[in-house]
Amino acid sequence: MALVISQETFENAVRENIEEFQMSPEEAVKDAVNQFKAQGVDLSNIVMSSPEDNDSEKLKNIIDQIEKAIQNDAYNSEDFITNLSELKDECGKDIAHRVLAGKLNSYGILVELAKSLNGNKPIFAVLSTLTTLMTGQPDLLDENGMNLILSLLKMKNVDLYQPTLIWMKQCIIKHEQNRQALMETEIPPILVAMLADETTPRVVVREACKVCQALVLDDDIRVPYGKAHEHCRILAGDCNILDILTSLLSRYKDDHPTIMEIISTMTCLAVRNEFCLAVHNAGGLQLVLDILVSFPENDKLARQSMKLLKSLAGNDDLKKYIGDAGVLPVVASSMTRHESSAVVAIAGCSLIAALTLRSPENSIKAHEAGIEEIIVQIMKVHSGNPEVLRMASLAIRNMVSRSRELCQHFIKHGVAELLMDAMQRHKITCEANAKGALRDLGCPVDLKEEWKGKSKTPLTQN
Repeated sequence: MALVISQETFENAVRENIEEFQMSPEEAVKDAVNQFKAQGVDLSNIVMSSPEDNDSEKLKNIIDQIEKAIQNDAYNSEDFITNLSELKDECGKDIAHRVLAGKLNSYGILVELAKSLNGNKPIFAVLSTLTTLMTGQPDLLDENGMNLILSLLKMKNVDLYQPTLIWMKQCIIKHEQNRQALMETEIPPILVAMLADETTPRVVVREACKVCQALVLDDDIRVPYGKAHEHCRILAGDCNILDILTSLLSRYKDDHPTIMEIISTMTCLAVRNEFCLAVHNAGGLQLVLDILVSFPENDKLARQSMKLLKSLAGNDDLKKYIGDAGVLPVVASSMTRHESSAVVAIAGCSLIAALTLRSPENSIKAHEAGIEEIIVQIMKVHSGNPEVLRMASLAIRNMVSRSRELCQHFIKHGVAELLMDAMQRHKITCEANAKGALRDLGCPVDLKEEWKGKSKTPLTQN
């Protein structure tokens, strides 16, 4: 475990180098950094500035000035707004400056300030500064902050929605405790009502979608397991948010950035059979297919649409429907058009693997769409990308595992050599899937028996 020190300890070491050893400020900082690193100290949260720059003192002065303005009710003065901007700039430098600002109680000051402003104009600068301060350190959020988020969203002030949602998203990224605490409040129905309201600006729709995506993440390594699936159940099951999101697809059909966020959110939430069916019953499946056809040049939209279709294909009934709806020729066209894009290649191969899993009918449809040649071409173009090769191997395996007559079509395009090359180049990432594909293609492959089940004592005794 790495050692940690305080900002004061680091500054004292720098000062000692200057006073005792007559080092220049730059030399003093460099020597202090080297000494602490040699001792195994983690300096990622330390502001490593010289006494001449004295960033820590600068931060203290800025925060003091903000406190004085609060005491004098000078919220609208130019100096107050300037100090907020300077605090935001200092926090924007790196995580060390943000940690130091947090230790100087800037979070508590800003939250109390936002509460006292009650939605008045300077609050936009306060929320922007709070967002920057808490980027990468969501631990600062407390009950006061949560109550502030709720009160701002309940004000029915549309102008406040966007900055509040941006701040809230930073509070829950990589922080399971904050995520669970906010989900236990009125946040879910507030978000749903916001999305359902036809007067909600599209920029707010995008931010609300981003918050929904963050609420169902499982990204906090400090907890053994999160409640991402439970949060999906609340949003998609209890709140029926998927119906609303599906209706938004048609409302914003010409707004690509908004459609992207809507589809991304639907992808995150479609984690159960009934949720996939909810999207289909609301007409979402056909809308996504229309998007793929209508905007062939947009690689980001194509990738996200394929990811949603892959999630929906987790339902066996929808898997057949997607295949019958003619999506595979569209996917083939999109993968060919964007063959240089690794993310489109991964999404396309992943979708093909999902559609053809235990589905010989879809495998035949994929063959009719010329998927074999497209996968081979993608493996050639992205021979250095292990994730593309891994997903391509899985797509090949699923296509031929129950449709052996398709093996010859892959083999004649030289796929065996490409799979062998993938194993040699990216052994850890690709070996399992590549071997599985080679085996099901009927090619010679060395399959290692990892465990033979031998025991020193018999498992059963007569």
